[in-house]
Amino acid sequence: MKFSLFFYIIFVYSSIVQAQNGPYATSYTTEGKPYGYSYAEHKQFFVNDSGQVVSIKVDKNKVELELFSTSLKKQLNKKKYSDFHKDAKYQKIFEWYKKLYYLYSEFDQKNKKEFLKVREINKNTGLFLEPINLFETSRELTISRNEIPQEQNLKKLLI
Repeated sequence: MKFSLFFYIIFVYSSIVQAQNGPYATSYTTEGKPYGYSYAEHKQFFVNDSGQVVSIKVDKNKVELELFSTSLKKQLNKKKYSDFHKDAKYQKIFEWYKKLYYLYSEFDQKNKKEFLKVREINKNTGLFLEPINLFETSRELTISRNEIPQEQNLKKLLI
C-alpha cells in the first residue's frame, strides 16, 4: 500500500514538472498591452473597412464603445456613455448599409409616451453620433428580434 502510494506521488509530481517544462509551456506569445475587461449584458463586435474591431457593450442605460486595431494589437479608443435617459432600454444593435446603429427606447413618465431613438456609431472612430428621434407612441414598444433586412429586403422591416 505504501509502496503504491509512493509511486503515485512520484508519478503526479513528475507529471506536473513535465507539464511546466514541456513543449506547451512556451508555445504562446503575448504581444501588445493588455486592456481591462468590463462586464455588460449585451456585447457585439463589428469589423470596419480598415480591419479594426468596434466593440459595443450595453449595461442597462450605459454604453461603452471601444475600437481595437488588429494589426497593432492594441486598443485605440474607449468611451463610456452614460448620457442616456434613466429609463432608456436597449433594443437592438445592427449594421445597415455598412453603418452601425444603436436602437433604444425611452419612456417619459410624465407624458406617458415612449420614444424610439437611434444613434449611429462611427465605425472608424468608435464614437456615437447625435441621437435621432424616430417616433413616439403611447404604447409600449416591442422590437422584432429578427434580422434587420438589407437593401433588397426593405419590405420586411418590422418595428
